[in-house]
Amino acid sequence: MAALDAGAIDFLTKPVNLLEFQARMRNLVALVDAQNKLADKAAWLRAEVDKAVSELRSREEEIIERLTLAASYKDAETAKHTKRVGEYSEAIALEFGLPTTLCSDIRLASPMHDIGKVAIPDAVLLTKGMLTEQEFAEMQKHTQWAAISCMNPSRASCNWPPKSPGAITNGGIVRYIRCD
Repeated sequence: MAALDAGAIDFLTKPVNLLEFQARMRNLVALVDAQNKLADKAAWLRAEVDKAVSELRSREEEIIERLTLAASYKDAETAKHTKRVGEYSEAIALEFGLPTTLCSDIRLASPMHDIGKVAIPDAVLLTKGMLTEQEFAEMQKHTQWAAISCMNPSRASCNWPPKSPGAITNGGIVRYIRCD
């Protein structure tokens, strides 16, 4: 019993019976082979999951880049601005010592604050020169519209997204979300 408690998985009694020895050896070899196949299968599954996650990540990045690009079609200055915002946001995150993958995510996602510009009327968005107070107030809503566009819980019982930027405080902070 001490041998089994110490981790032995099989034992032979003396005198050793040749047929019993051969049968036990075949069983042990089969057990090791099955363990190796299981380990190989687990490694294969892990590789497949990693590959699928990588492909999903790549698609998500492409979608974000395309949405950011779409927001810049109305206004060429927006395209330059969103690129700068992404680069500055990443640099700030790196300076704070955040993990590089998170910093990359921040660079990728930060330009999405301007996706809300698609909800701003062209008469305001494309105004040359200074904006009136009313136009400026309307322009400031683009980050709120972006929050409405980008945040969408999968639960159908949530009252989200709100129908207007008034349901969100300035700065894009959600005033309330009620889910049943």
